[in-house]
Amino acid sequence: MDDNCRVLDLEIQPVIFRAIAVKHPTITLDSAKSLAIKLVKVLPAHFELIQKLQLLERPKTRKLGRADFVEHNLQHAAKLHPAPSREKPKEGSHSPLDAHHRLCAFHGRAFAVRCQEAMRCFYSQELERVMPNAHAFPAEKFRASKDMLLEGGILSPEEIIEVGSASVGLIERVHSPDYVRAIEYGQLGLKEQILLGLPAGPGLFARSAGEVEATRLACQAALTEGIGVCLAGGKHHAYRDRGIDQSVFNDVAIAIRDLQSRQPNIRIMVVDTDAHRGSGTATLLAGDPRVFTYSIHVRHDTPAQAHSAGTLDVETVRYVEGAMYLNQLFSSLARALDAFSPDLVIWISGADNHQDDRHGQMYLSAEDLRHRDEVLLGAFIKNRIPVAVLYGGGSNRQPEFTARLHHNTIATAKKIASIHRGL
Repeated sequence: MDDNCRVLDLEIQPVIFRAIAVKHPTITLDSAKSLAIKLVKVLPAHFELIQKLQLLERPKTRKLGRADFVEHNLQHAAKLHPAPSREKPKEGSHSPLDAHHRLCAFHGRAFAVRCQEAMRCFYSQELERVMPNAHAFPAEKFRASKDMLLEGGILSPEEIIEVGSASVGLIERVHSPDYVRAIEYGQLGLKEQILLGLPAGPGLFARSAGEVEATRLACQAALTEGIGVCLAGGKHHAYRDRGIDQSVFNDVAIAIRDLQSRQPNIRIMVVDTDAHRGSGTATLLAGDPRVFTYSIHVRHDTPAQAHSAGTLDVETVRYVEGAMYLNQLFSSLARALDAFSPDLVIWISGADNHQDDRHGQMYLSAEDLRHRDEVLLGAFIKNRIPVAVLYGGGSNRQPEFTARLHHNTIATAKKIASIHRGL
C-alpha cells in the first residue's frame, strides 16, 4: 500500500469517499476510491478540514430508542447494514437500495478505521500534584488508575499522551478574567476557598489548566477517531466566576466553546452520569441550542445549585439501587437522544455512584457500574456517535477502589471500541 492510500485509510478517505457516495449514489466502489485518491492530493490533510468534512457530509445519526440501550443495539444491525436487493438490476445500472447498502457498509468500515486499535488517552502529570490542606481531594486516584491501566495491559504507554496546560485565553472563554487571575496567582478569599474545597496557590492553576487541556484534546480525538479519553475531567460544578466542590475550571464547557470556535454548527450532547447534578455546566451552556445537557443525579442539591437546570435533569431517590437507577438512566437517555442528534457526546462517567462512595448517596455495585458503561458505550460506538470519556467524581471509602472503578470504565471503552473496529 502506498503512502497516499495509507493516509486515506487512516482518516481522510472515509470522509471524502462518503461525500462522493452521497453526491453520486450510483458510482462504483473502485471509481469512488480512485476519485478520492485524486482529491486527497490537492487537499491539506489537517485536523480542521477533516472535521469540517465529517460534519458536512456524514449521514445524520439514527435516533436511538430504549431498546438500543437495553439490548446493546443488536436488533438494529439489519437497519444499519441493510441486505442488498434481491432484484437483479439492469445491466450497467445500480438500484438505490444497492447504493445505500454500499454507502452504509463503507460508513461502517470508515468508523471502524477511526476506532482504531490505539485509543488515545490524555493525562497531565500536574494531576498528581499534592495539594496542601486538601485532605478530602482524592488526587491519588489519577496516578493509581493510570498505573492500573498500564500494568493490566489495557493501555500501552504510547496510548497515554502527556499534555501541557490550557492557555489563560482559552479558559477565559468560559470563566471571568478576575476569577482566572485569582486562581492563577493564589488570590482566592477564604470564603471562596471554603466553597471550592481546595486551597489557593499556583499549583492549583497548573493542575486545573492541565485537566482542561486533557479534556479539550480528548474531544478532538473523539471527533477524528471515534473515541477519546481524558484520564480525569468532568469538573461540572465550576461556574463563570467561582468554583464549588473541588471543581476549579469547567473543562467540559471550555472544550465545547473551543470546538464551537472551529465548527460553529457542531451539535454536542453532555451526558453526565456522575452522582451529582452538573449545575455549573448546565448554567454555562444554558440557552445554546447546539448543546444538550443531560444529567442523572441524586435529589439532594443545595439551594444555590437547584436553579441551574440542564436540558434534561433526571433525579433519583437517595441510595437508589442498581436496577432502579439503570432503568431510569436507559429510558431517560433514550428520550434525550430521540430529541437531539449529536455530532459528539461528552460523557462524564462518574465513580461516585458506588455504594461505598463517601459523597455519592447512591447504592450501585461495581457490576451495576460495569453494566452502565457497557450499555452506554455500546450504544454510542455502535451507532457511530463520537464519544469523549471523562472520569467525573469518585471518593470511595477505600481510596484505591475509586481508581479501580475509573479503570473499569476505561477498560470497557477500550474493549467495546476494539469490538466495533470490525463493524
